[in-house]
Amino acid sequence: MVGVAHARSCRGKRIAMKDLIPFLLVLICTCLPPIANAQKRIALTFDDAPREDGQVFSGDQRATVLIQALQSVEAGPAAFFITTRGFEQAGGKDRVRRYADAGHRIANHTHNHPWASRTEIDEYLAGIDHTEVELSGLPNRRPWFRYPYLDEGRAADKVGKIAEGLKARGLTNGYVTVDNYDWHVDLRLQQALSSGKTIDYRQLGRFYVRMMLYAAEYYDGIAVQTLGYSPVHVLLLHENDMAALYADDLVNGFRAAGWEIVSPDVAYDQPLPAPNGLKTGQGRVVGLAADAGRPGHTMWSWAIDEAMIDLQMERSGIFSDASDGCSAPPQSPEILAEGDISQQGRHEFGISLSEDCQDLFVGIEHGDWQSIEHYHRTKAGWVHIRRVVGTADLSANDPYITPDGQRLYYIRHEGENTQIAYLDRMGVSSWSKPVVLPEPVNTAAKEFYISFDTNGDLIFASDRDAKGPGDYNLYRARHDAGAYMSVEALPKGINTLWYEADPFVAPDGSYLLFASNRRGGEGRGDIYVAFRLDNKNWSTPRPMTVINTSAHELCPFVSADGKTLYYTSDQDIYSVSASIVEALRPDHNGE
Repeated sequence: MVGVAHARSCRGKRIAMKDLIPFLLVLICTCLPPIANAQKRIALTFDDAPREDGQVFSGDQRATVLIQALQSVEAGPAAFFITTRGFEQAGGKDRVRRYADAGHRIANHTHNHPWASRTEIDEYLAGIDHTEVELSGLPNRRPWFRYPYLDEGRAADKVGKIAEGLKARGLTNGYVTVDNYDWHVDLRLQQALSSGKTIDYRQLGRFYVRMMLYAAEYYDGIAVQTLGYSPVHVLLLHENDMAALYADDLVNGFRAAGWEIVSPDVAYDQPLPAPNGLKTGQGRVVGLAADAGRPGHTMWSWAIDEAMIDLQMERSGIFSDASDGCSAPPQSPEILAEGDISQQGRHEFGISLSEDCQDLFVGIEHGDWQSIEHYHRTKAGWVHIRRVVGTADLSANDPYITPDGQRLYYIRHEGENTQIAYLDRMGVSSWSKPVVLPEPVNTAAKEFYISFDTNGDLIFASDRDAKGPGDYNLYRARHDAGAYMSVEALPKGINTLWYEADPFVAPDGSYLLFASNRRGGEGRGDIYVAFRLDNKNWSTPRPMTVINTSAHELCPFVSADGKTLYYTSDQDIYSVSASIVEALRPDHNGE
């Protein structure tokens, strides 16, 4: 109270309360120590929805993936600040409604995203009114307004008049406390894709999460120094491809660092005091610190410095020149990418390779369950992107990626049953929910490992007609008018009373590879080849003696160019020239 009395008596004039704010903040900071071990809390907010299509996702795909990502980690509601010029895109408003229907909060970000300091007040407020009309009727609406560019006007008179306009409309400031240039990271991603760069998506995700955590801890430190406590923070993000790719990783990263993800309602129900508005470009915490006398140059963060972000991304090795397509196959069997894909102490089985040899999907065993992992090829080698599908409760294996790279078939384990299912690609490393093929492909029996003939017929293994334990056979599901209408067993000679599985039809349809434990083999299981004679018949299967060993060979796959054969042996993936197949063709042996 001594300080307040002194302030009022200065030069015999009464001081306005707004002029006391910097002094009172300093007083509070010196009187109240930081709260030890307080739970740090943060709300997620996304600006500029609905944004245009990106190169990773279309706008519609992005909304689907982002909603699923937030749901998968139980992030609770986020806030989407809407720029309604995006409604001019096809389906733009429908995407915003999908966010709202998923429980996320919908708020105003103007119609055309202007700078307040560069726009006439009446025009600025008219843009806000336009957006309010456009958003009317949407569920989960909130009376929050976020200034584009966090620009509240910069001049005291304009700041005050816009604030009065918001109040008259029943709107409050949807401020942020944690600023960052996530939009710049997304820009670099889009540019890299445009220029044909190879992208290490795993490193990109790690960088993104690290930058966000750094920004949050940085601004929280300023808040504690200025306010004496850690407020409920509001993280600024944008509805872009980066957010959709890594929203789940971001939430998990914050939680691992000791943060709690909360609803924006919690943040704005406990609002921070408003600064004078003349320094708001980095959010409310910086504005309050500036009011308290902290110099601007002491509140610099590399997360809002484009050059520093570029430098950090370069050091992380995220972007590199694209590799030169499919590599030449080895002439004798070699372990594939030892240490990267084929790892010591890990069981890999069954791969599928994209047509351009850049993306590889492989089944991995984790004790009593399996998953399918996605790897991407760079000049420096194979890098792991992420797990596509498979958990301890619902295993997945036997991947098959279609030539266009847009659908991934796999085997879904549910209890004792195994079924053929697929995922549709939603982006570079995001996929739809699984779709299980209906009868007559899937039955109450076990169906697994698939390939496609050149006419679209599905070739797969099943024990539906088993004559005894371990009797699996190969089947053809006839493709007609977009569906599989009938299923028939492949002919005798290929099928026996033993185990036949893991079929793969050559890219040109001229031969069939499969695994079997029939009599006369080298080990627990071997790979055989049968050559097509006509539309229904195949030659007598021959063992692939060059690759069969006393171990267990299975899961054959041939690259789209027909040059490289991949297979599993003794729990590792091997590759070899597919010329060893041609050497067994009957007309190559005088038959």
